[in-house]
Amino acid sequence: MKKVSVIAERLRNKKLSSVIQNNMQKQKKKNKMTLDRLAFLTQKSFGELEINFQQCTDELRRELKGDIRELKGEMDELTEEMRKSSDKMLTAADQMAGQFSLWKDENAIGASQISELRYQTDNHEKRIKTLEKEVVKIIK
Repeated sequence: MKKVSVIAERLRNKKLSSVIQNNMQKQKKKNKMTLDRLAFLTQKSFGELEINFQQCTDELRRELKGDIRELKGEMDELTEEMRKSSDKMLTAADQMAGQFSLWKDENAIGASQISELRYQTDNHEKRIKTLEKEVVKIIK
């Protein structure tokens, strides 16, 4: 009985091997590349590439639009911050200009007063000398 099963096994293996060989030969014939088949496969591959490329570009466009919107929002925030800072700086500059103007006016007034006082003191000295001379003449 053992011999019968071994023989049956061998027959099955031979049949399997011949079936496999036949299938391989058929596949070789089917897989034989023709110019038309090559053109079809090339066109199909280019079509798939075009679809993938289109999907990638669409995705990039969406991402870029989102990034642009985000940047625009950030730029608007920066612009507003700069406007506020500019207002603060201009207000401070106006206050400083007012203070400088006040100091300039005070300086001009002070210079005028000093000039007037100098004139009076110079004139006062002359008057004192004149009076002293007159007093000396009277005493003599």
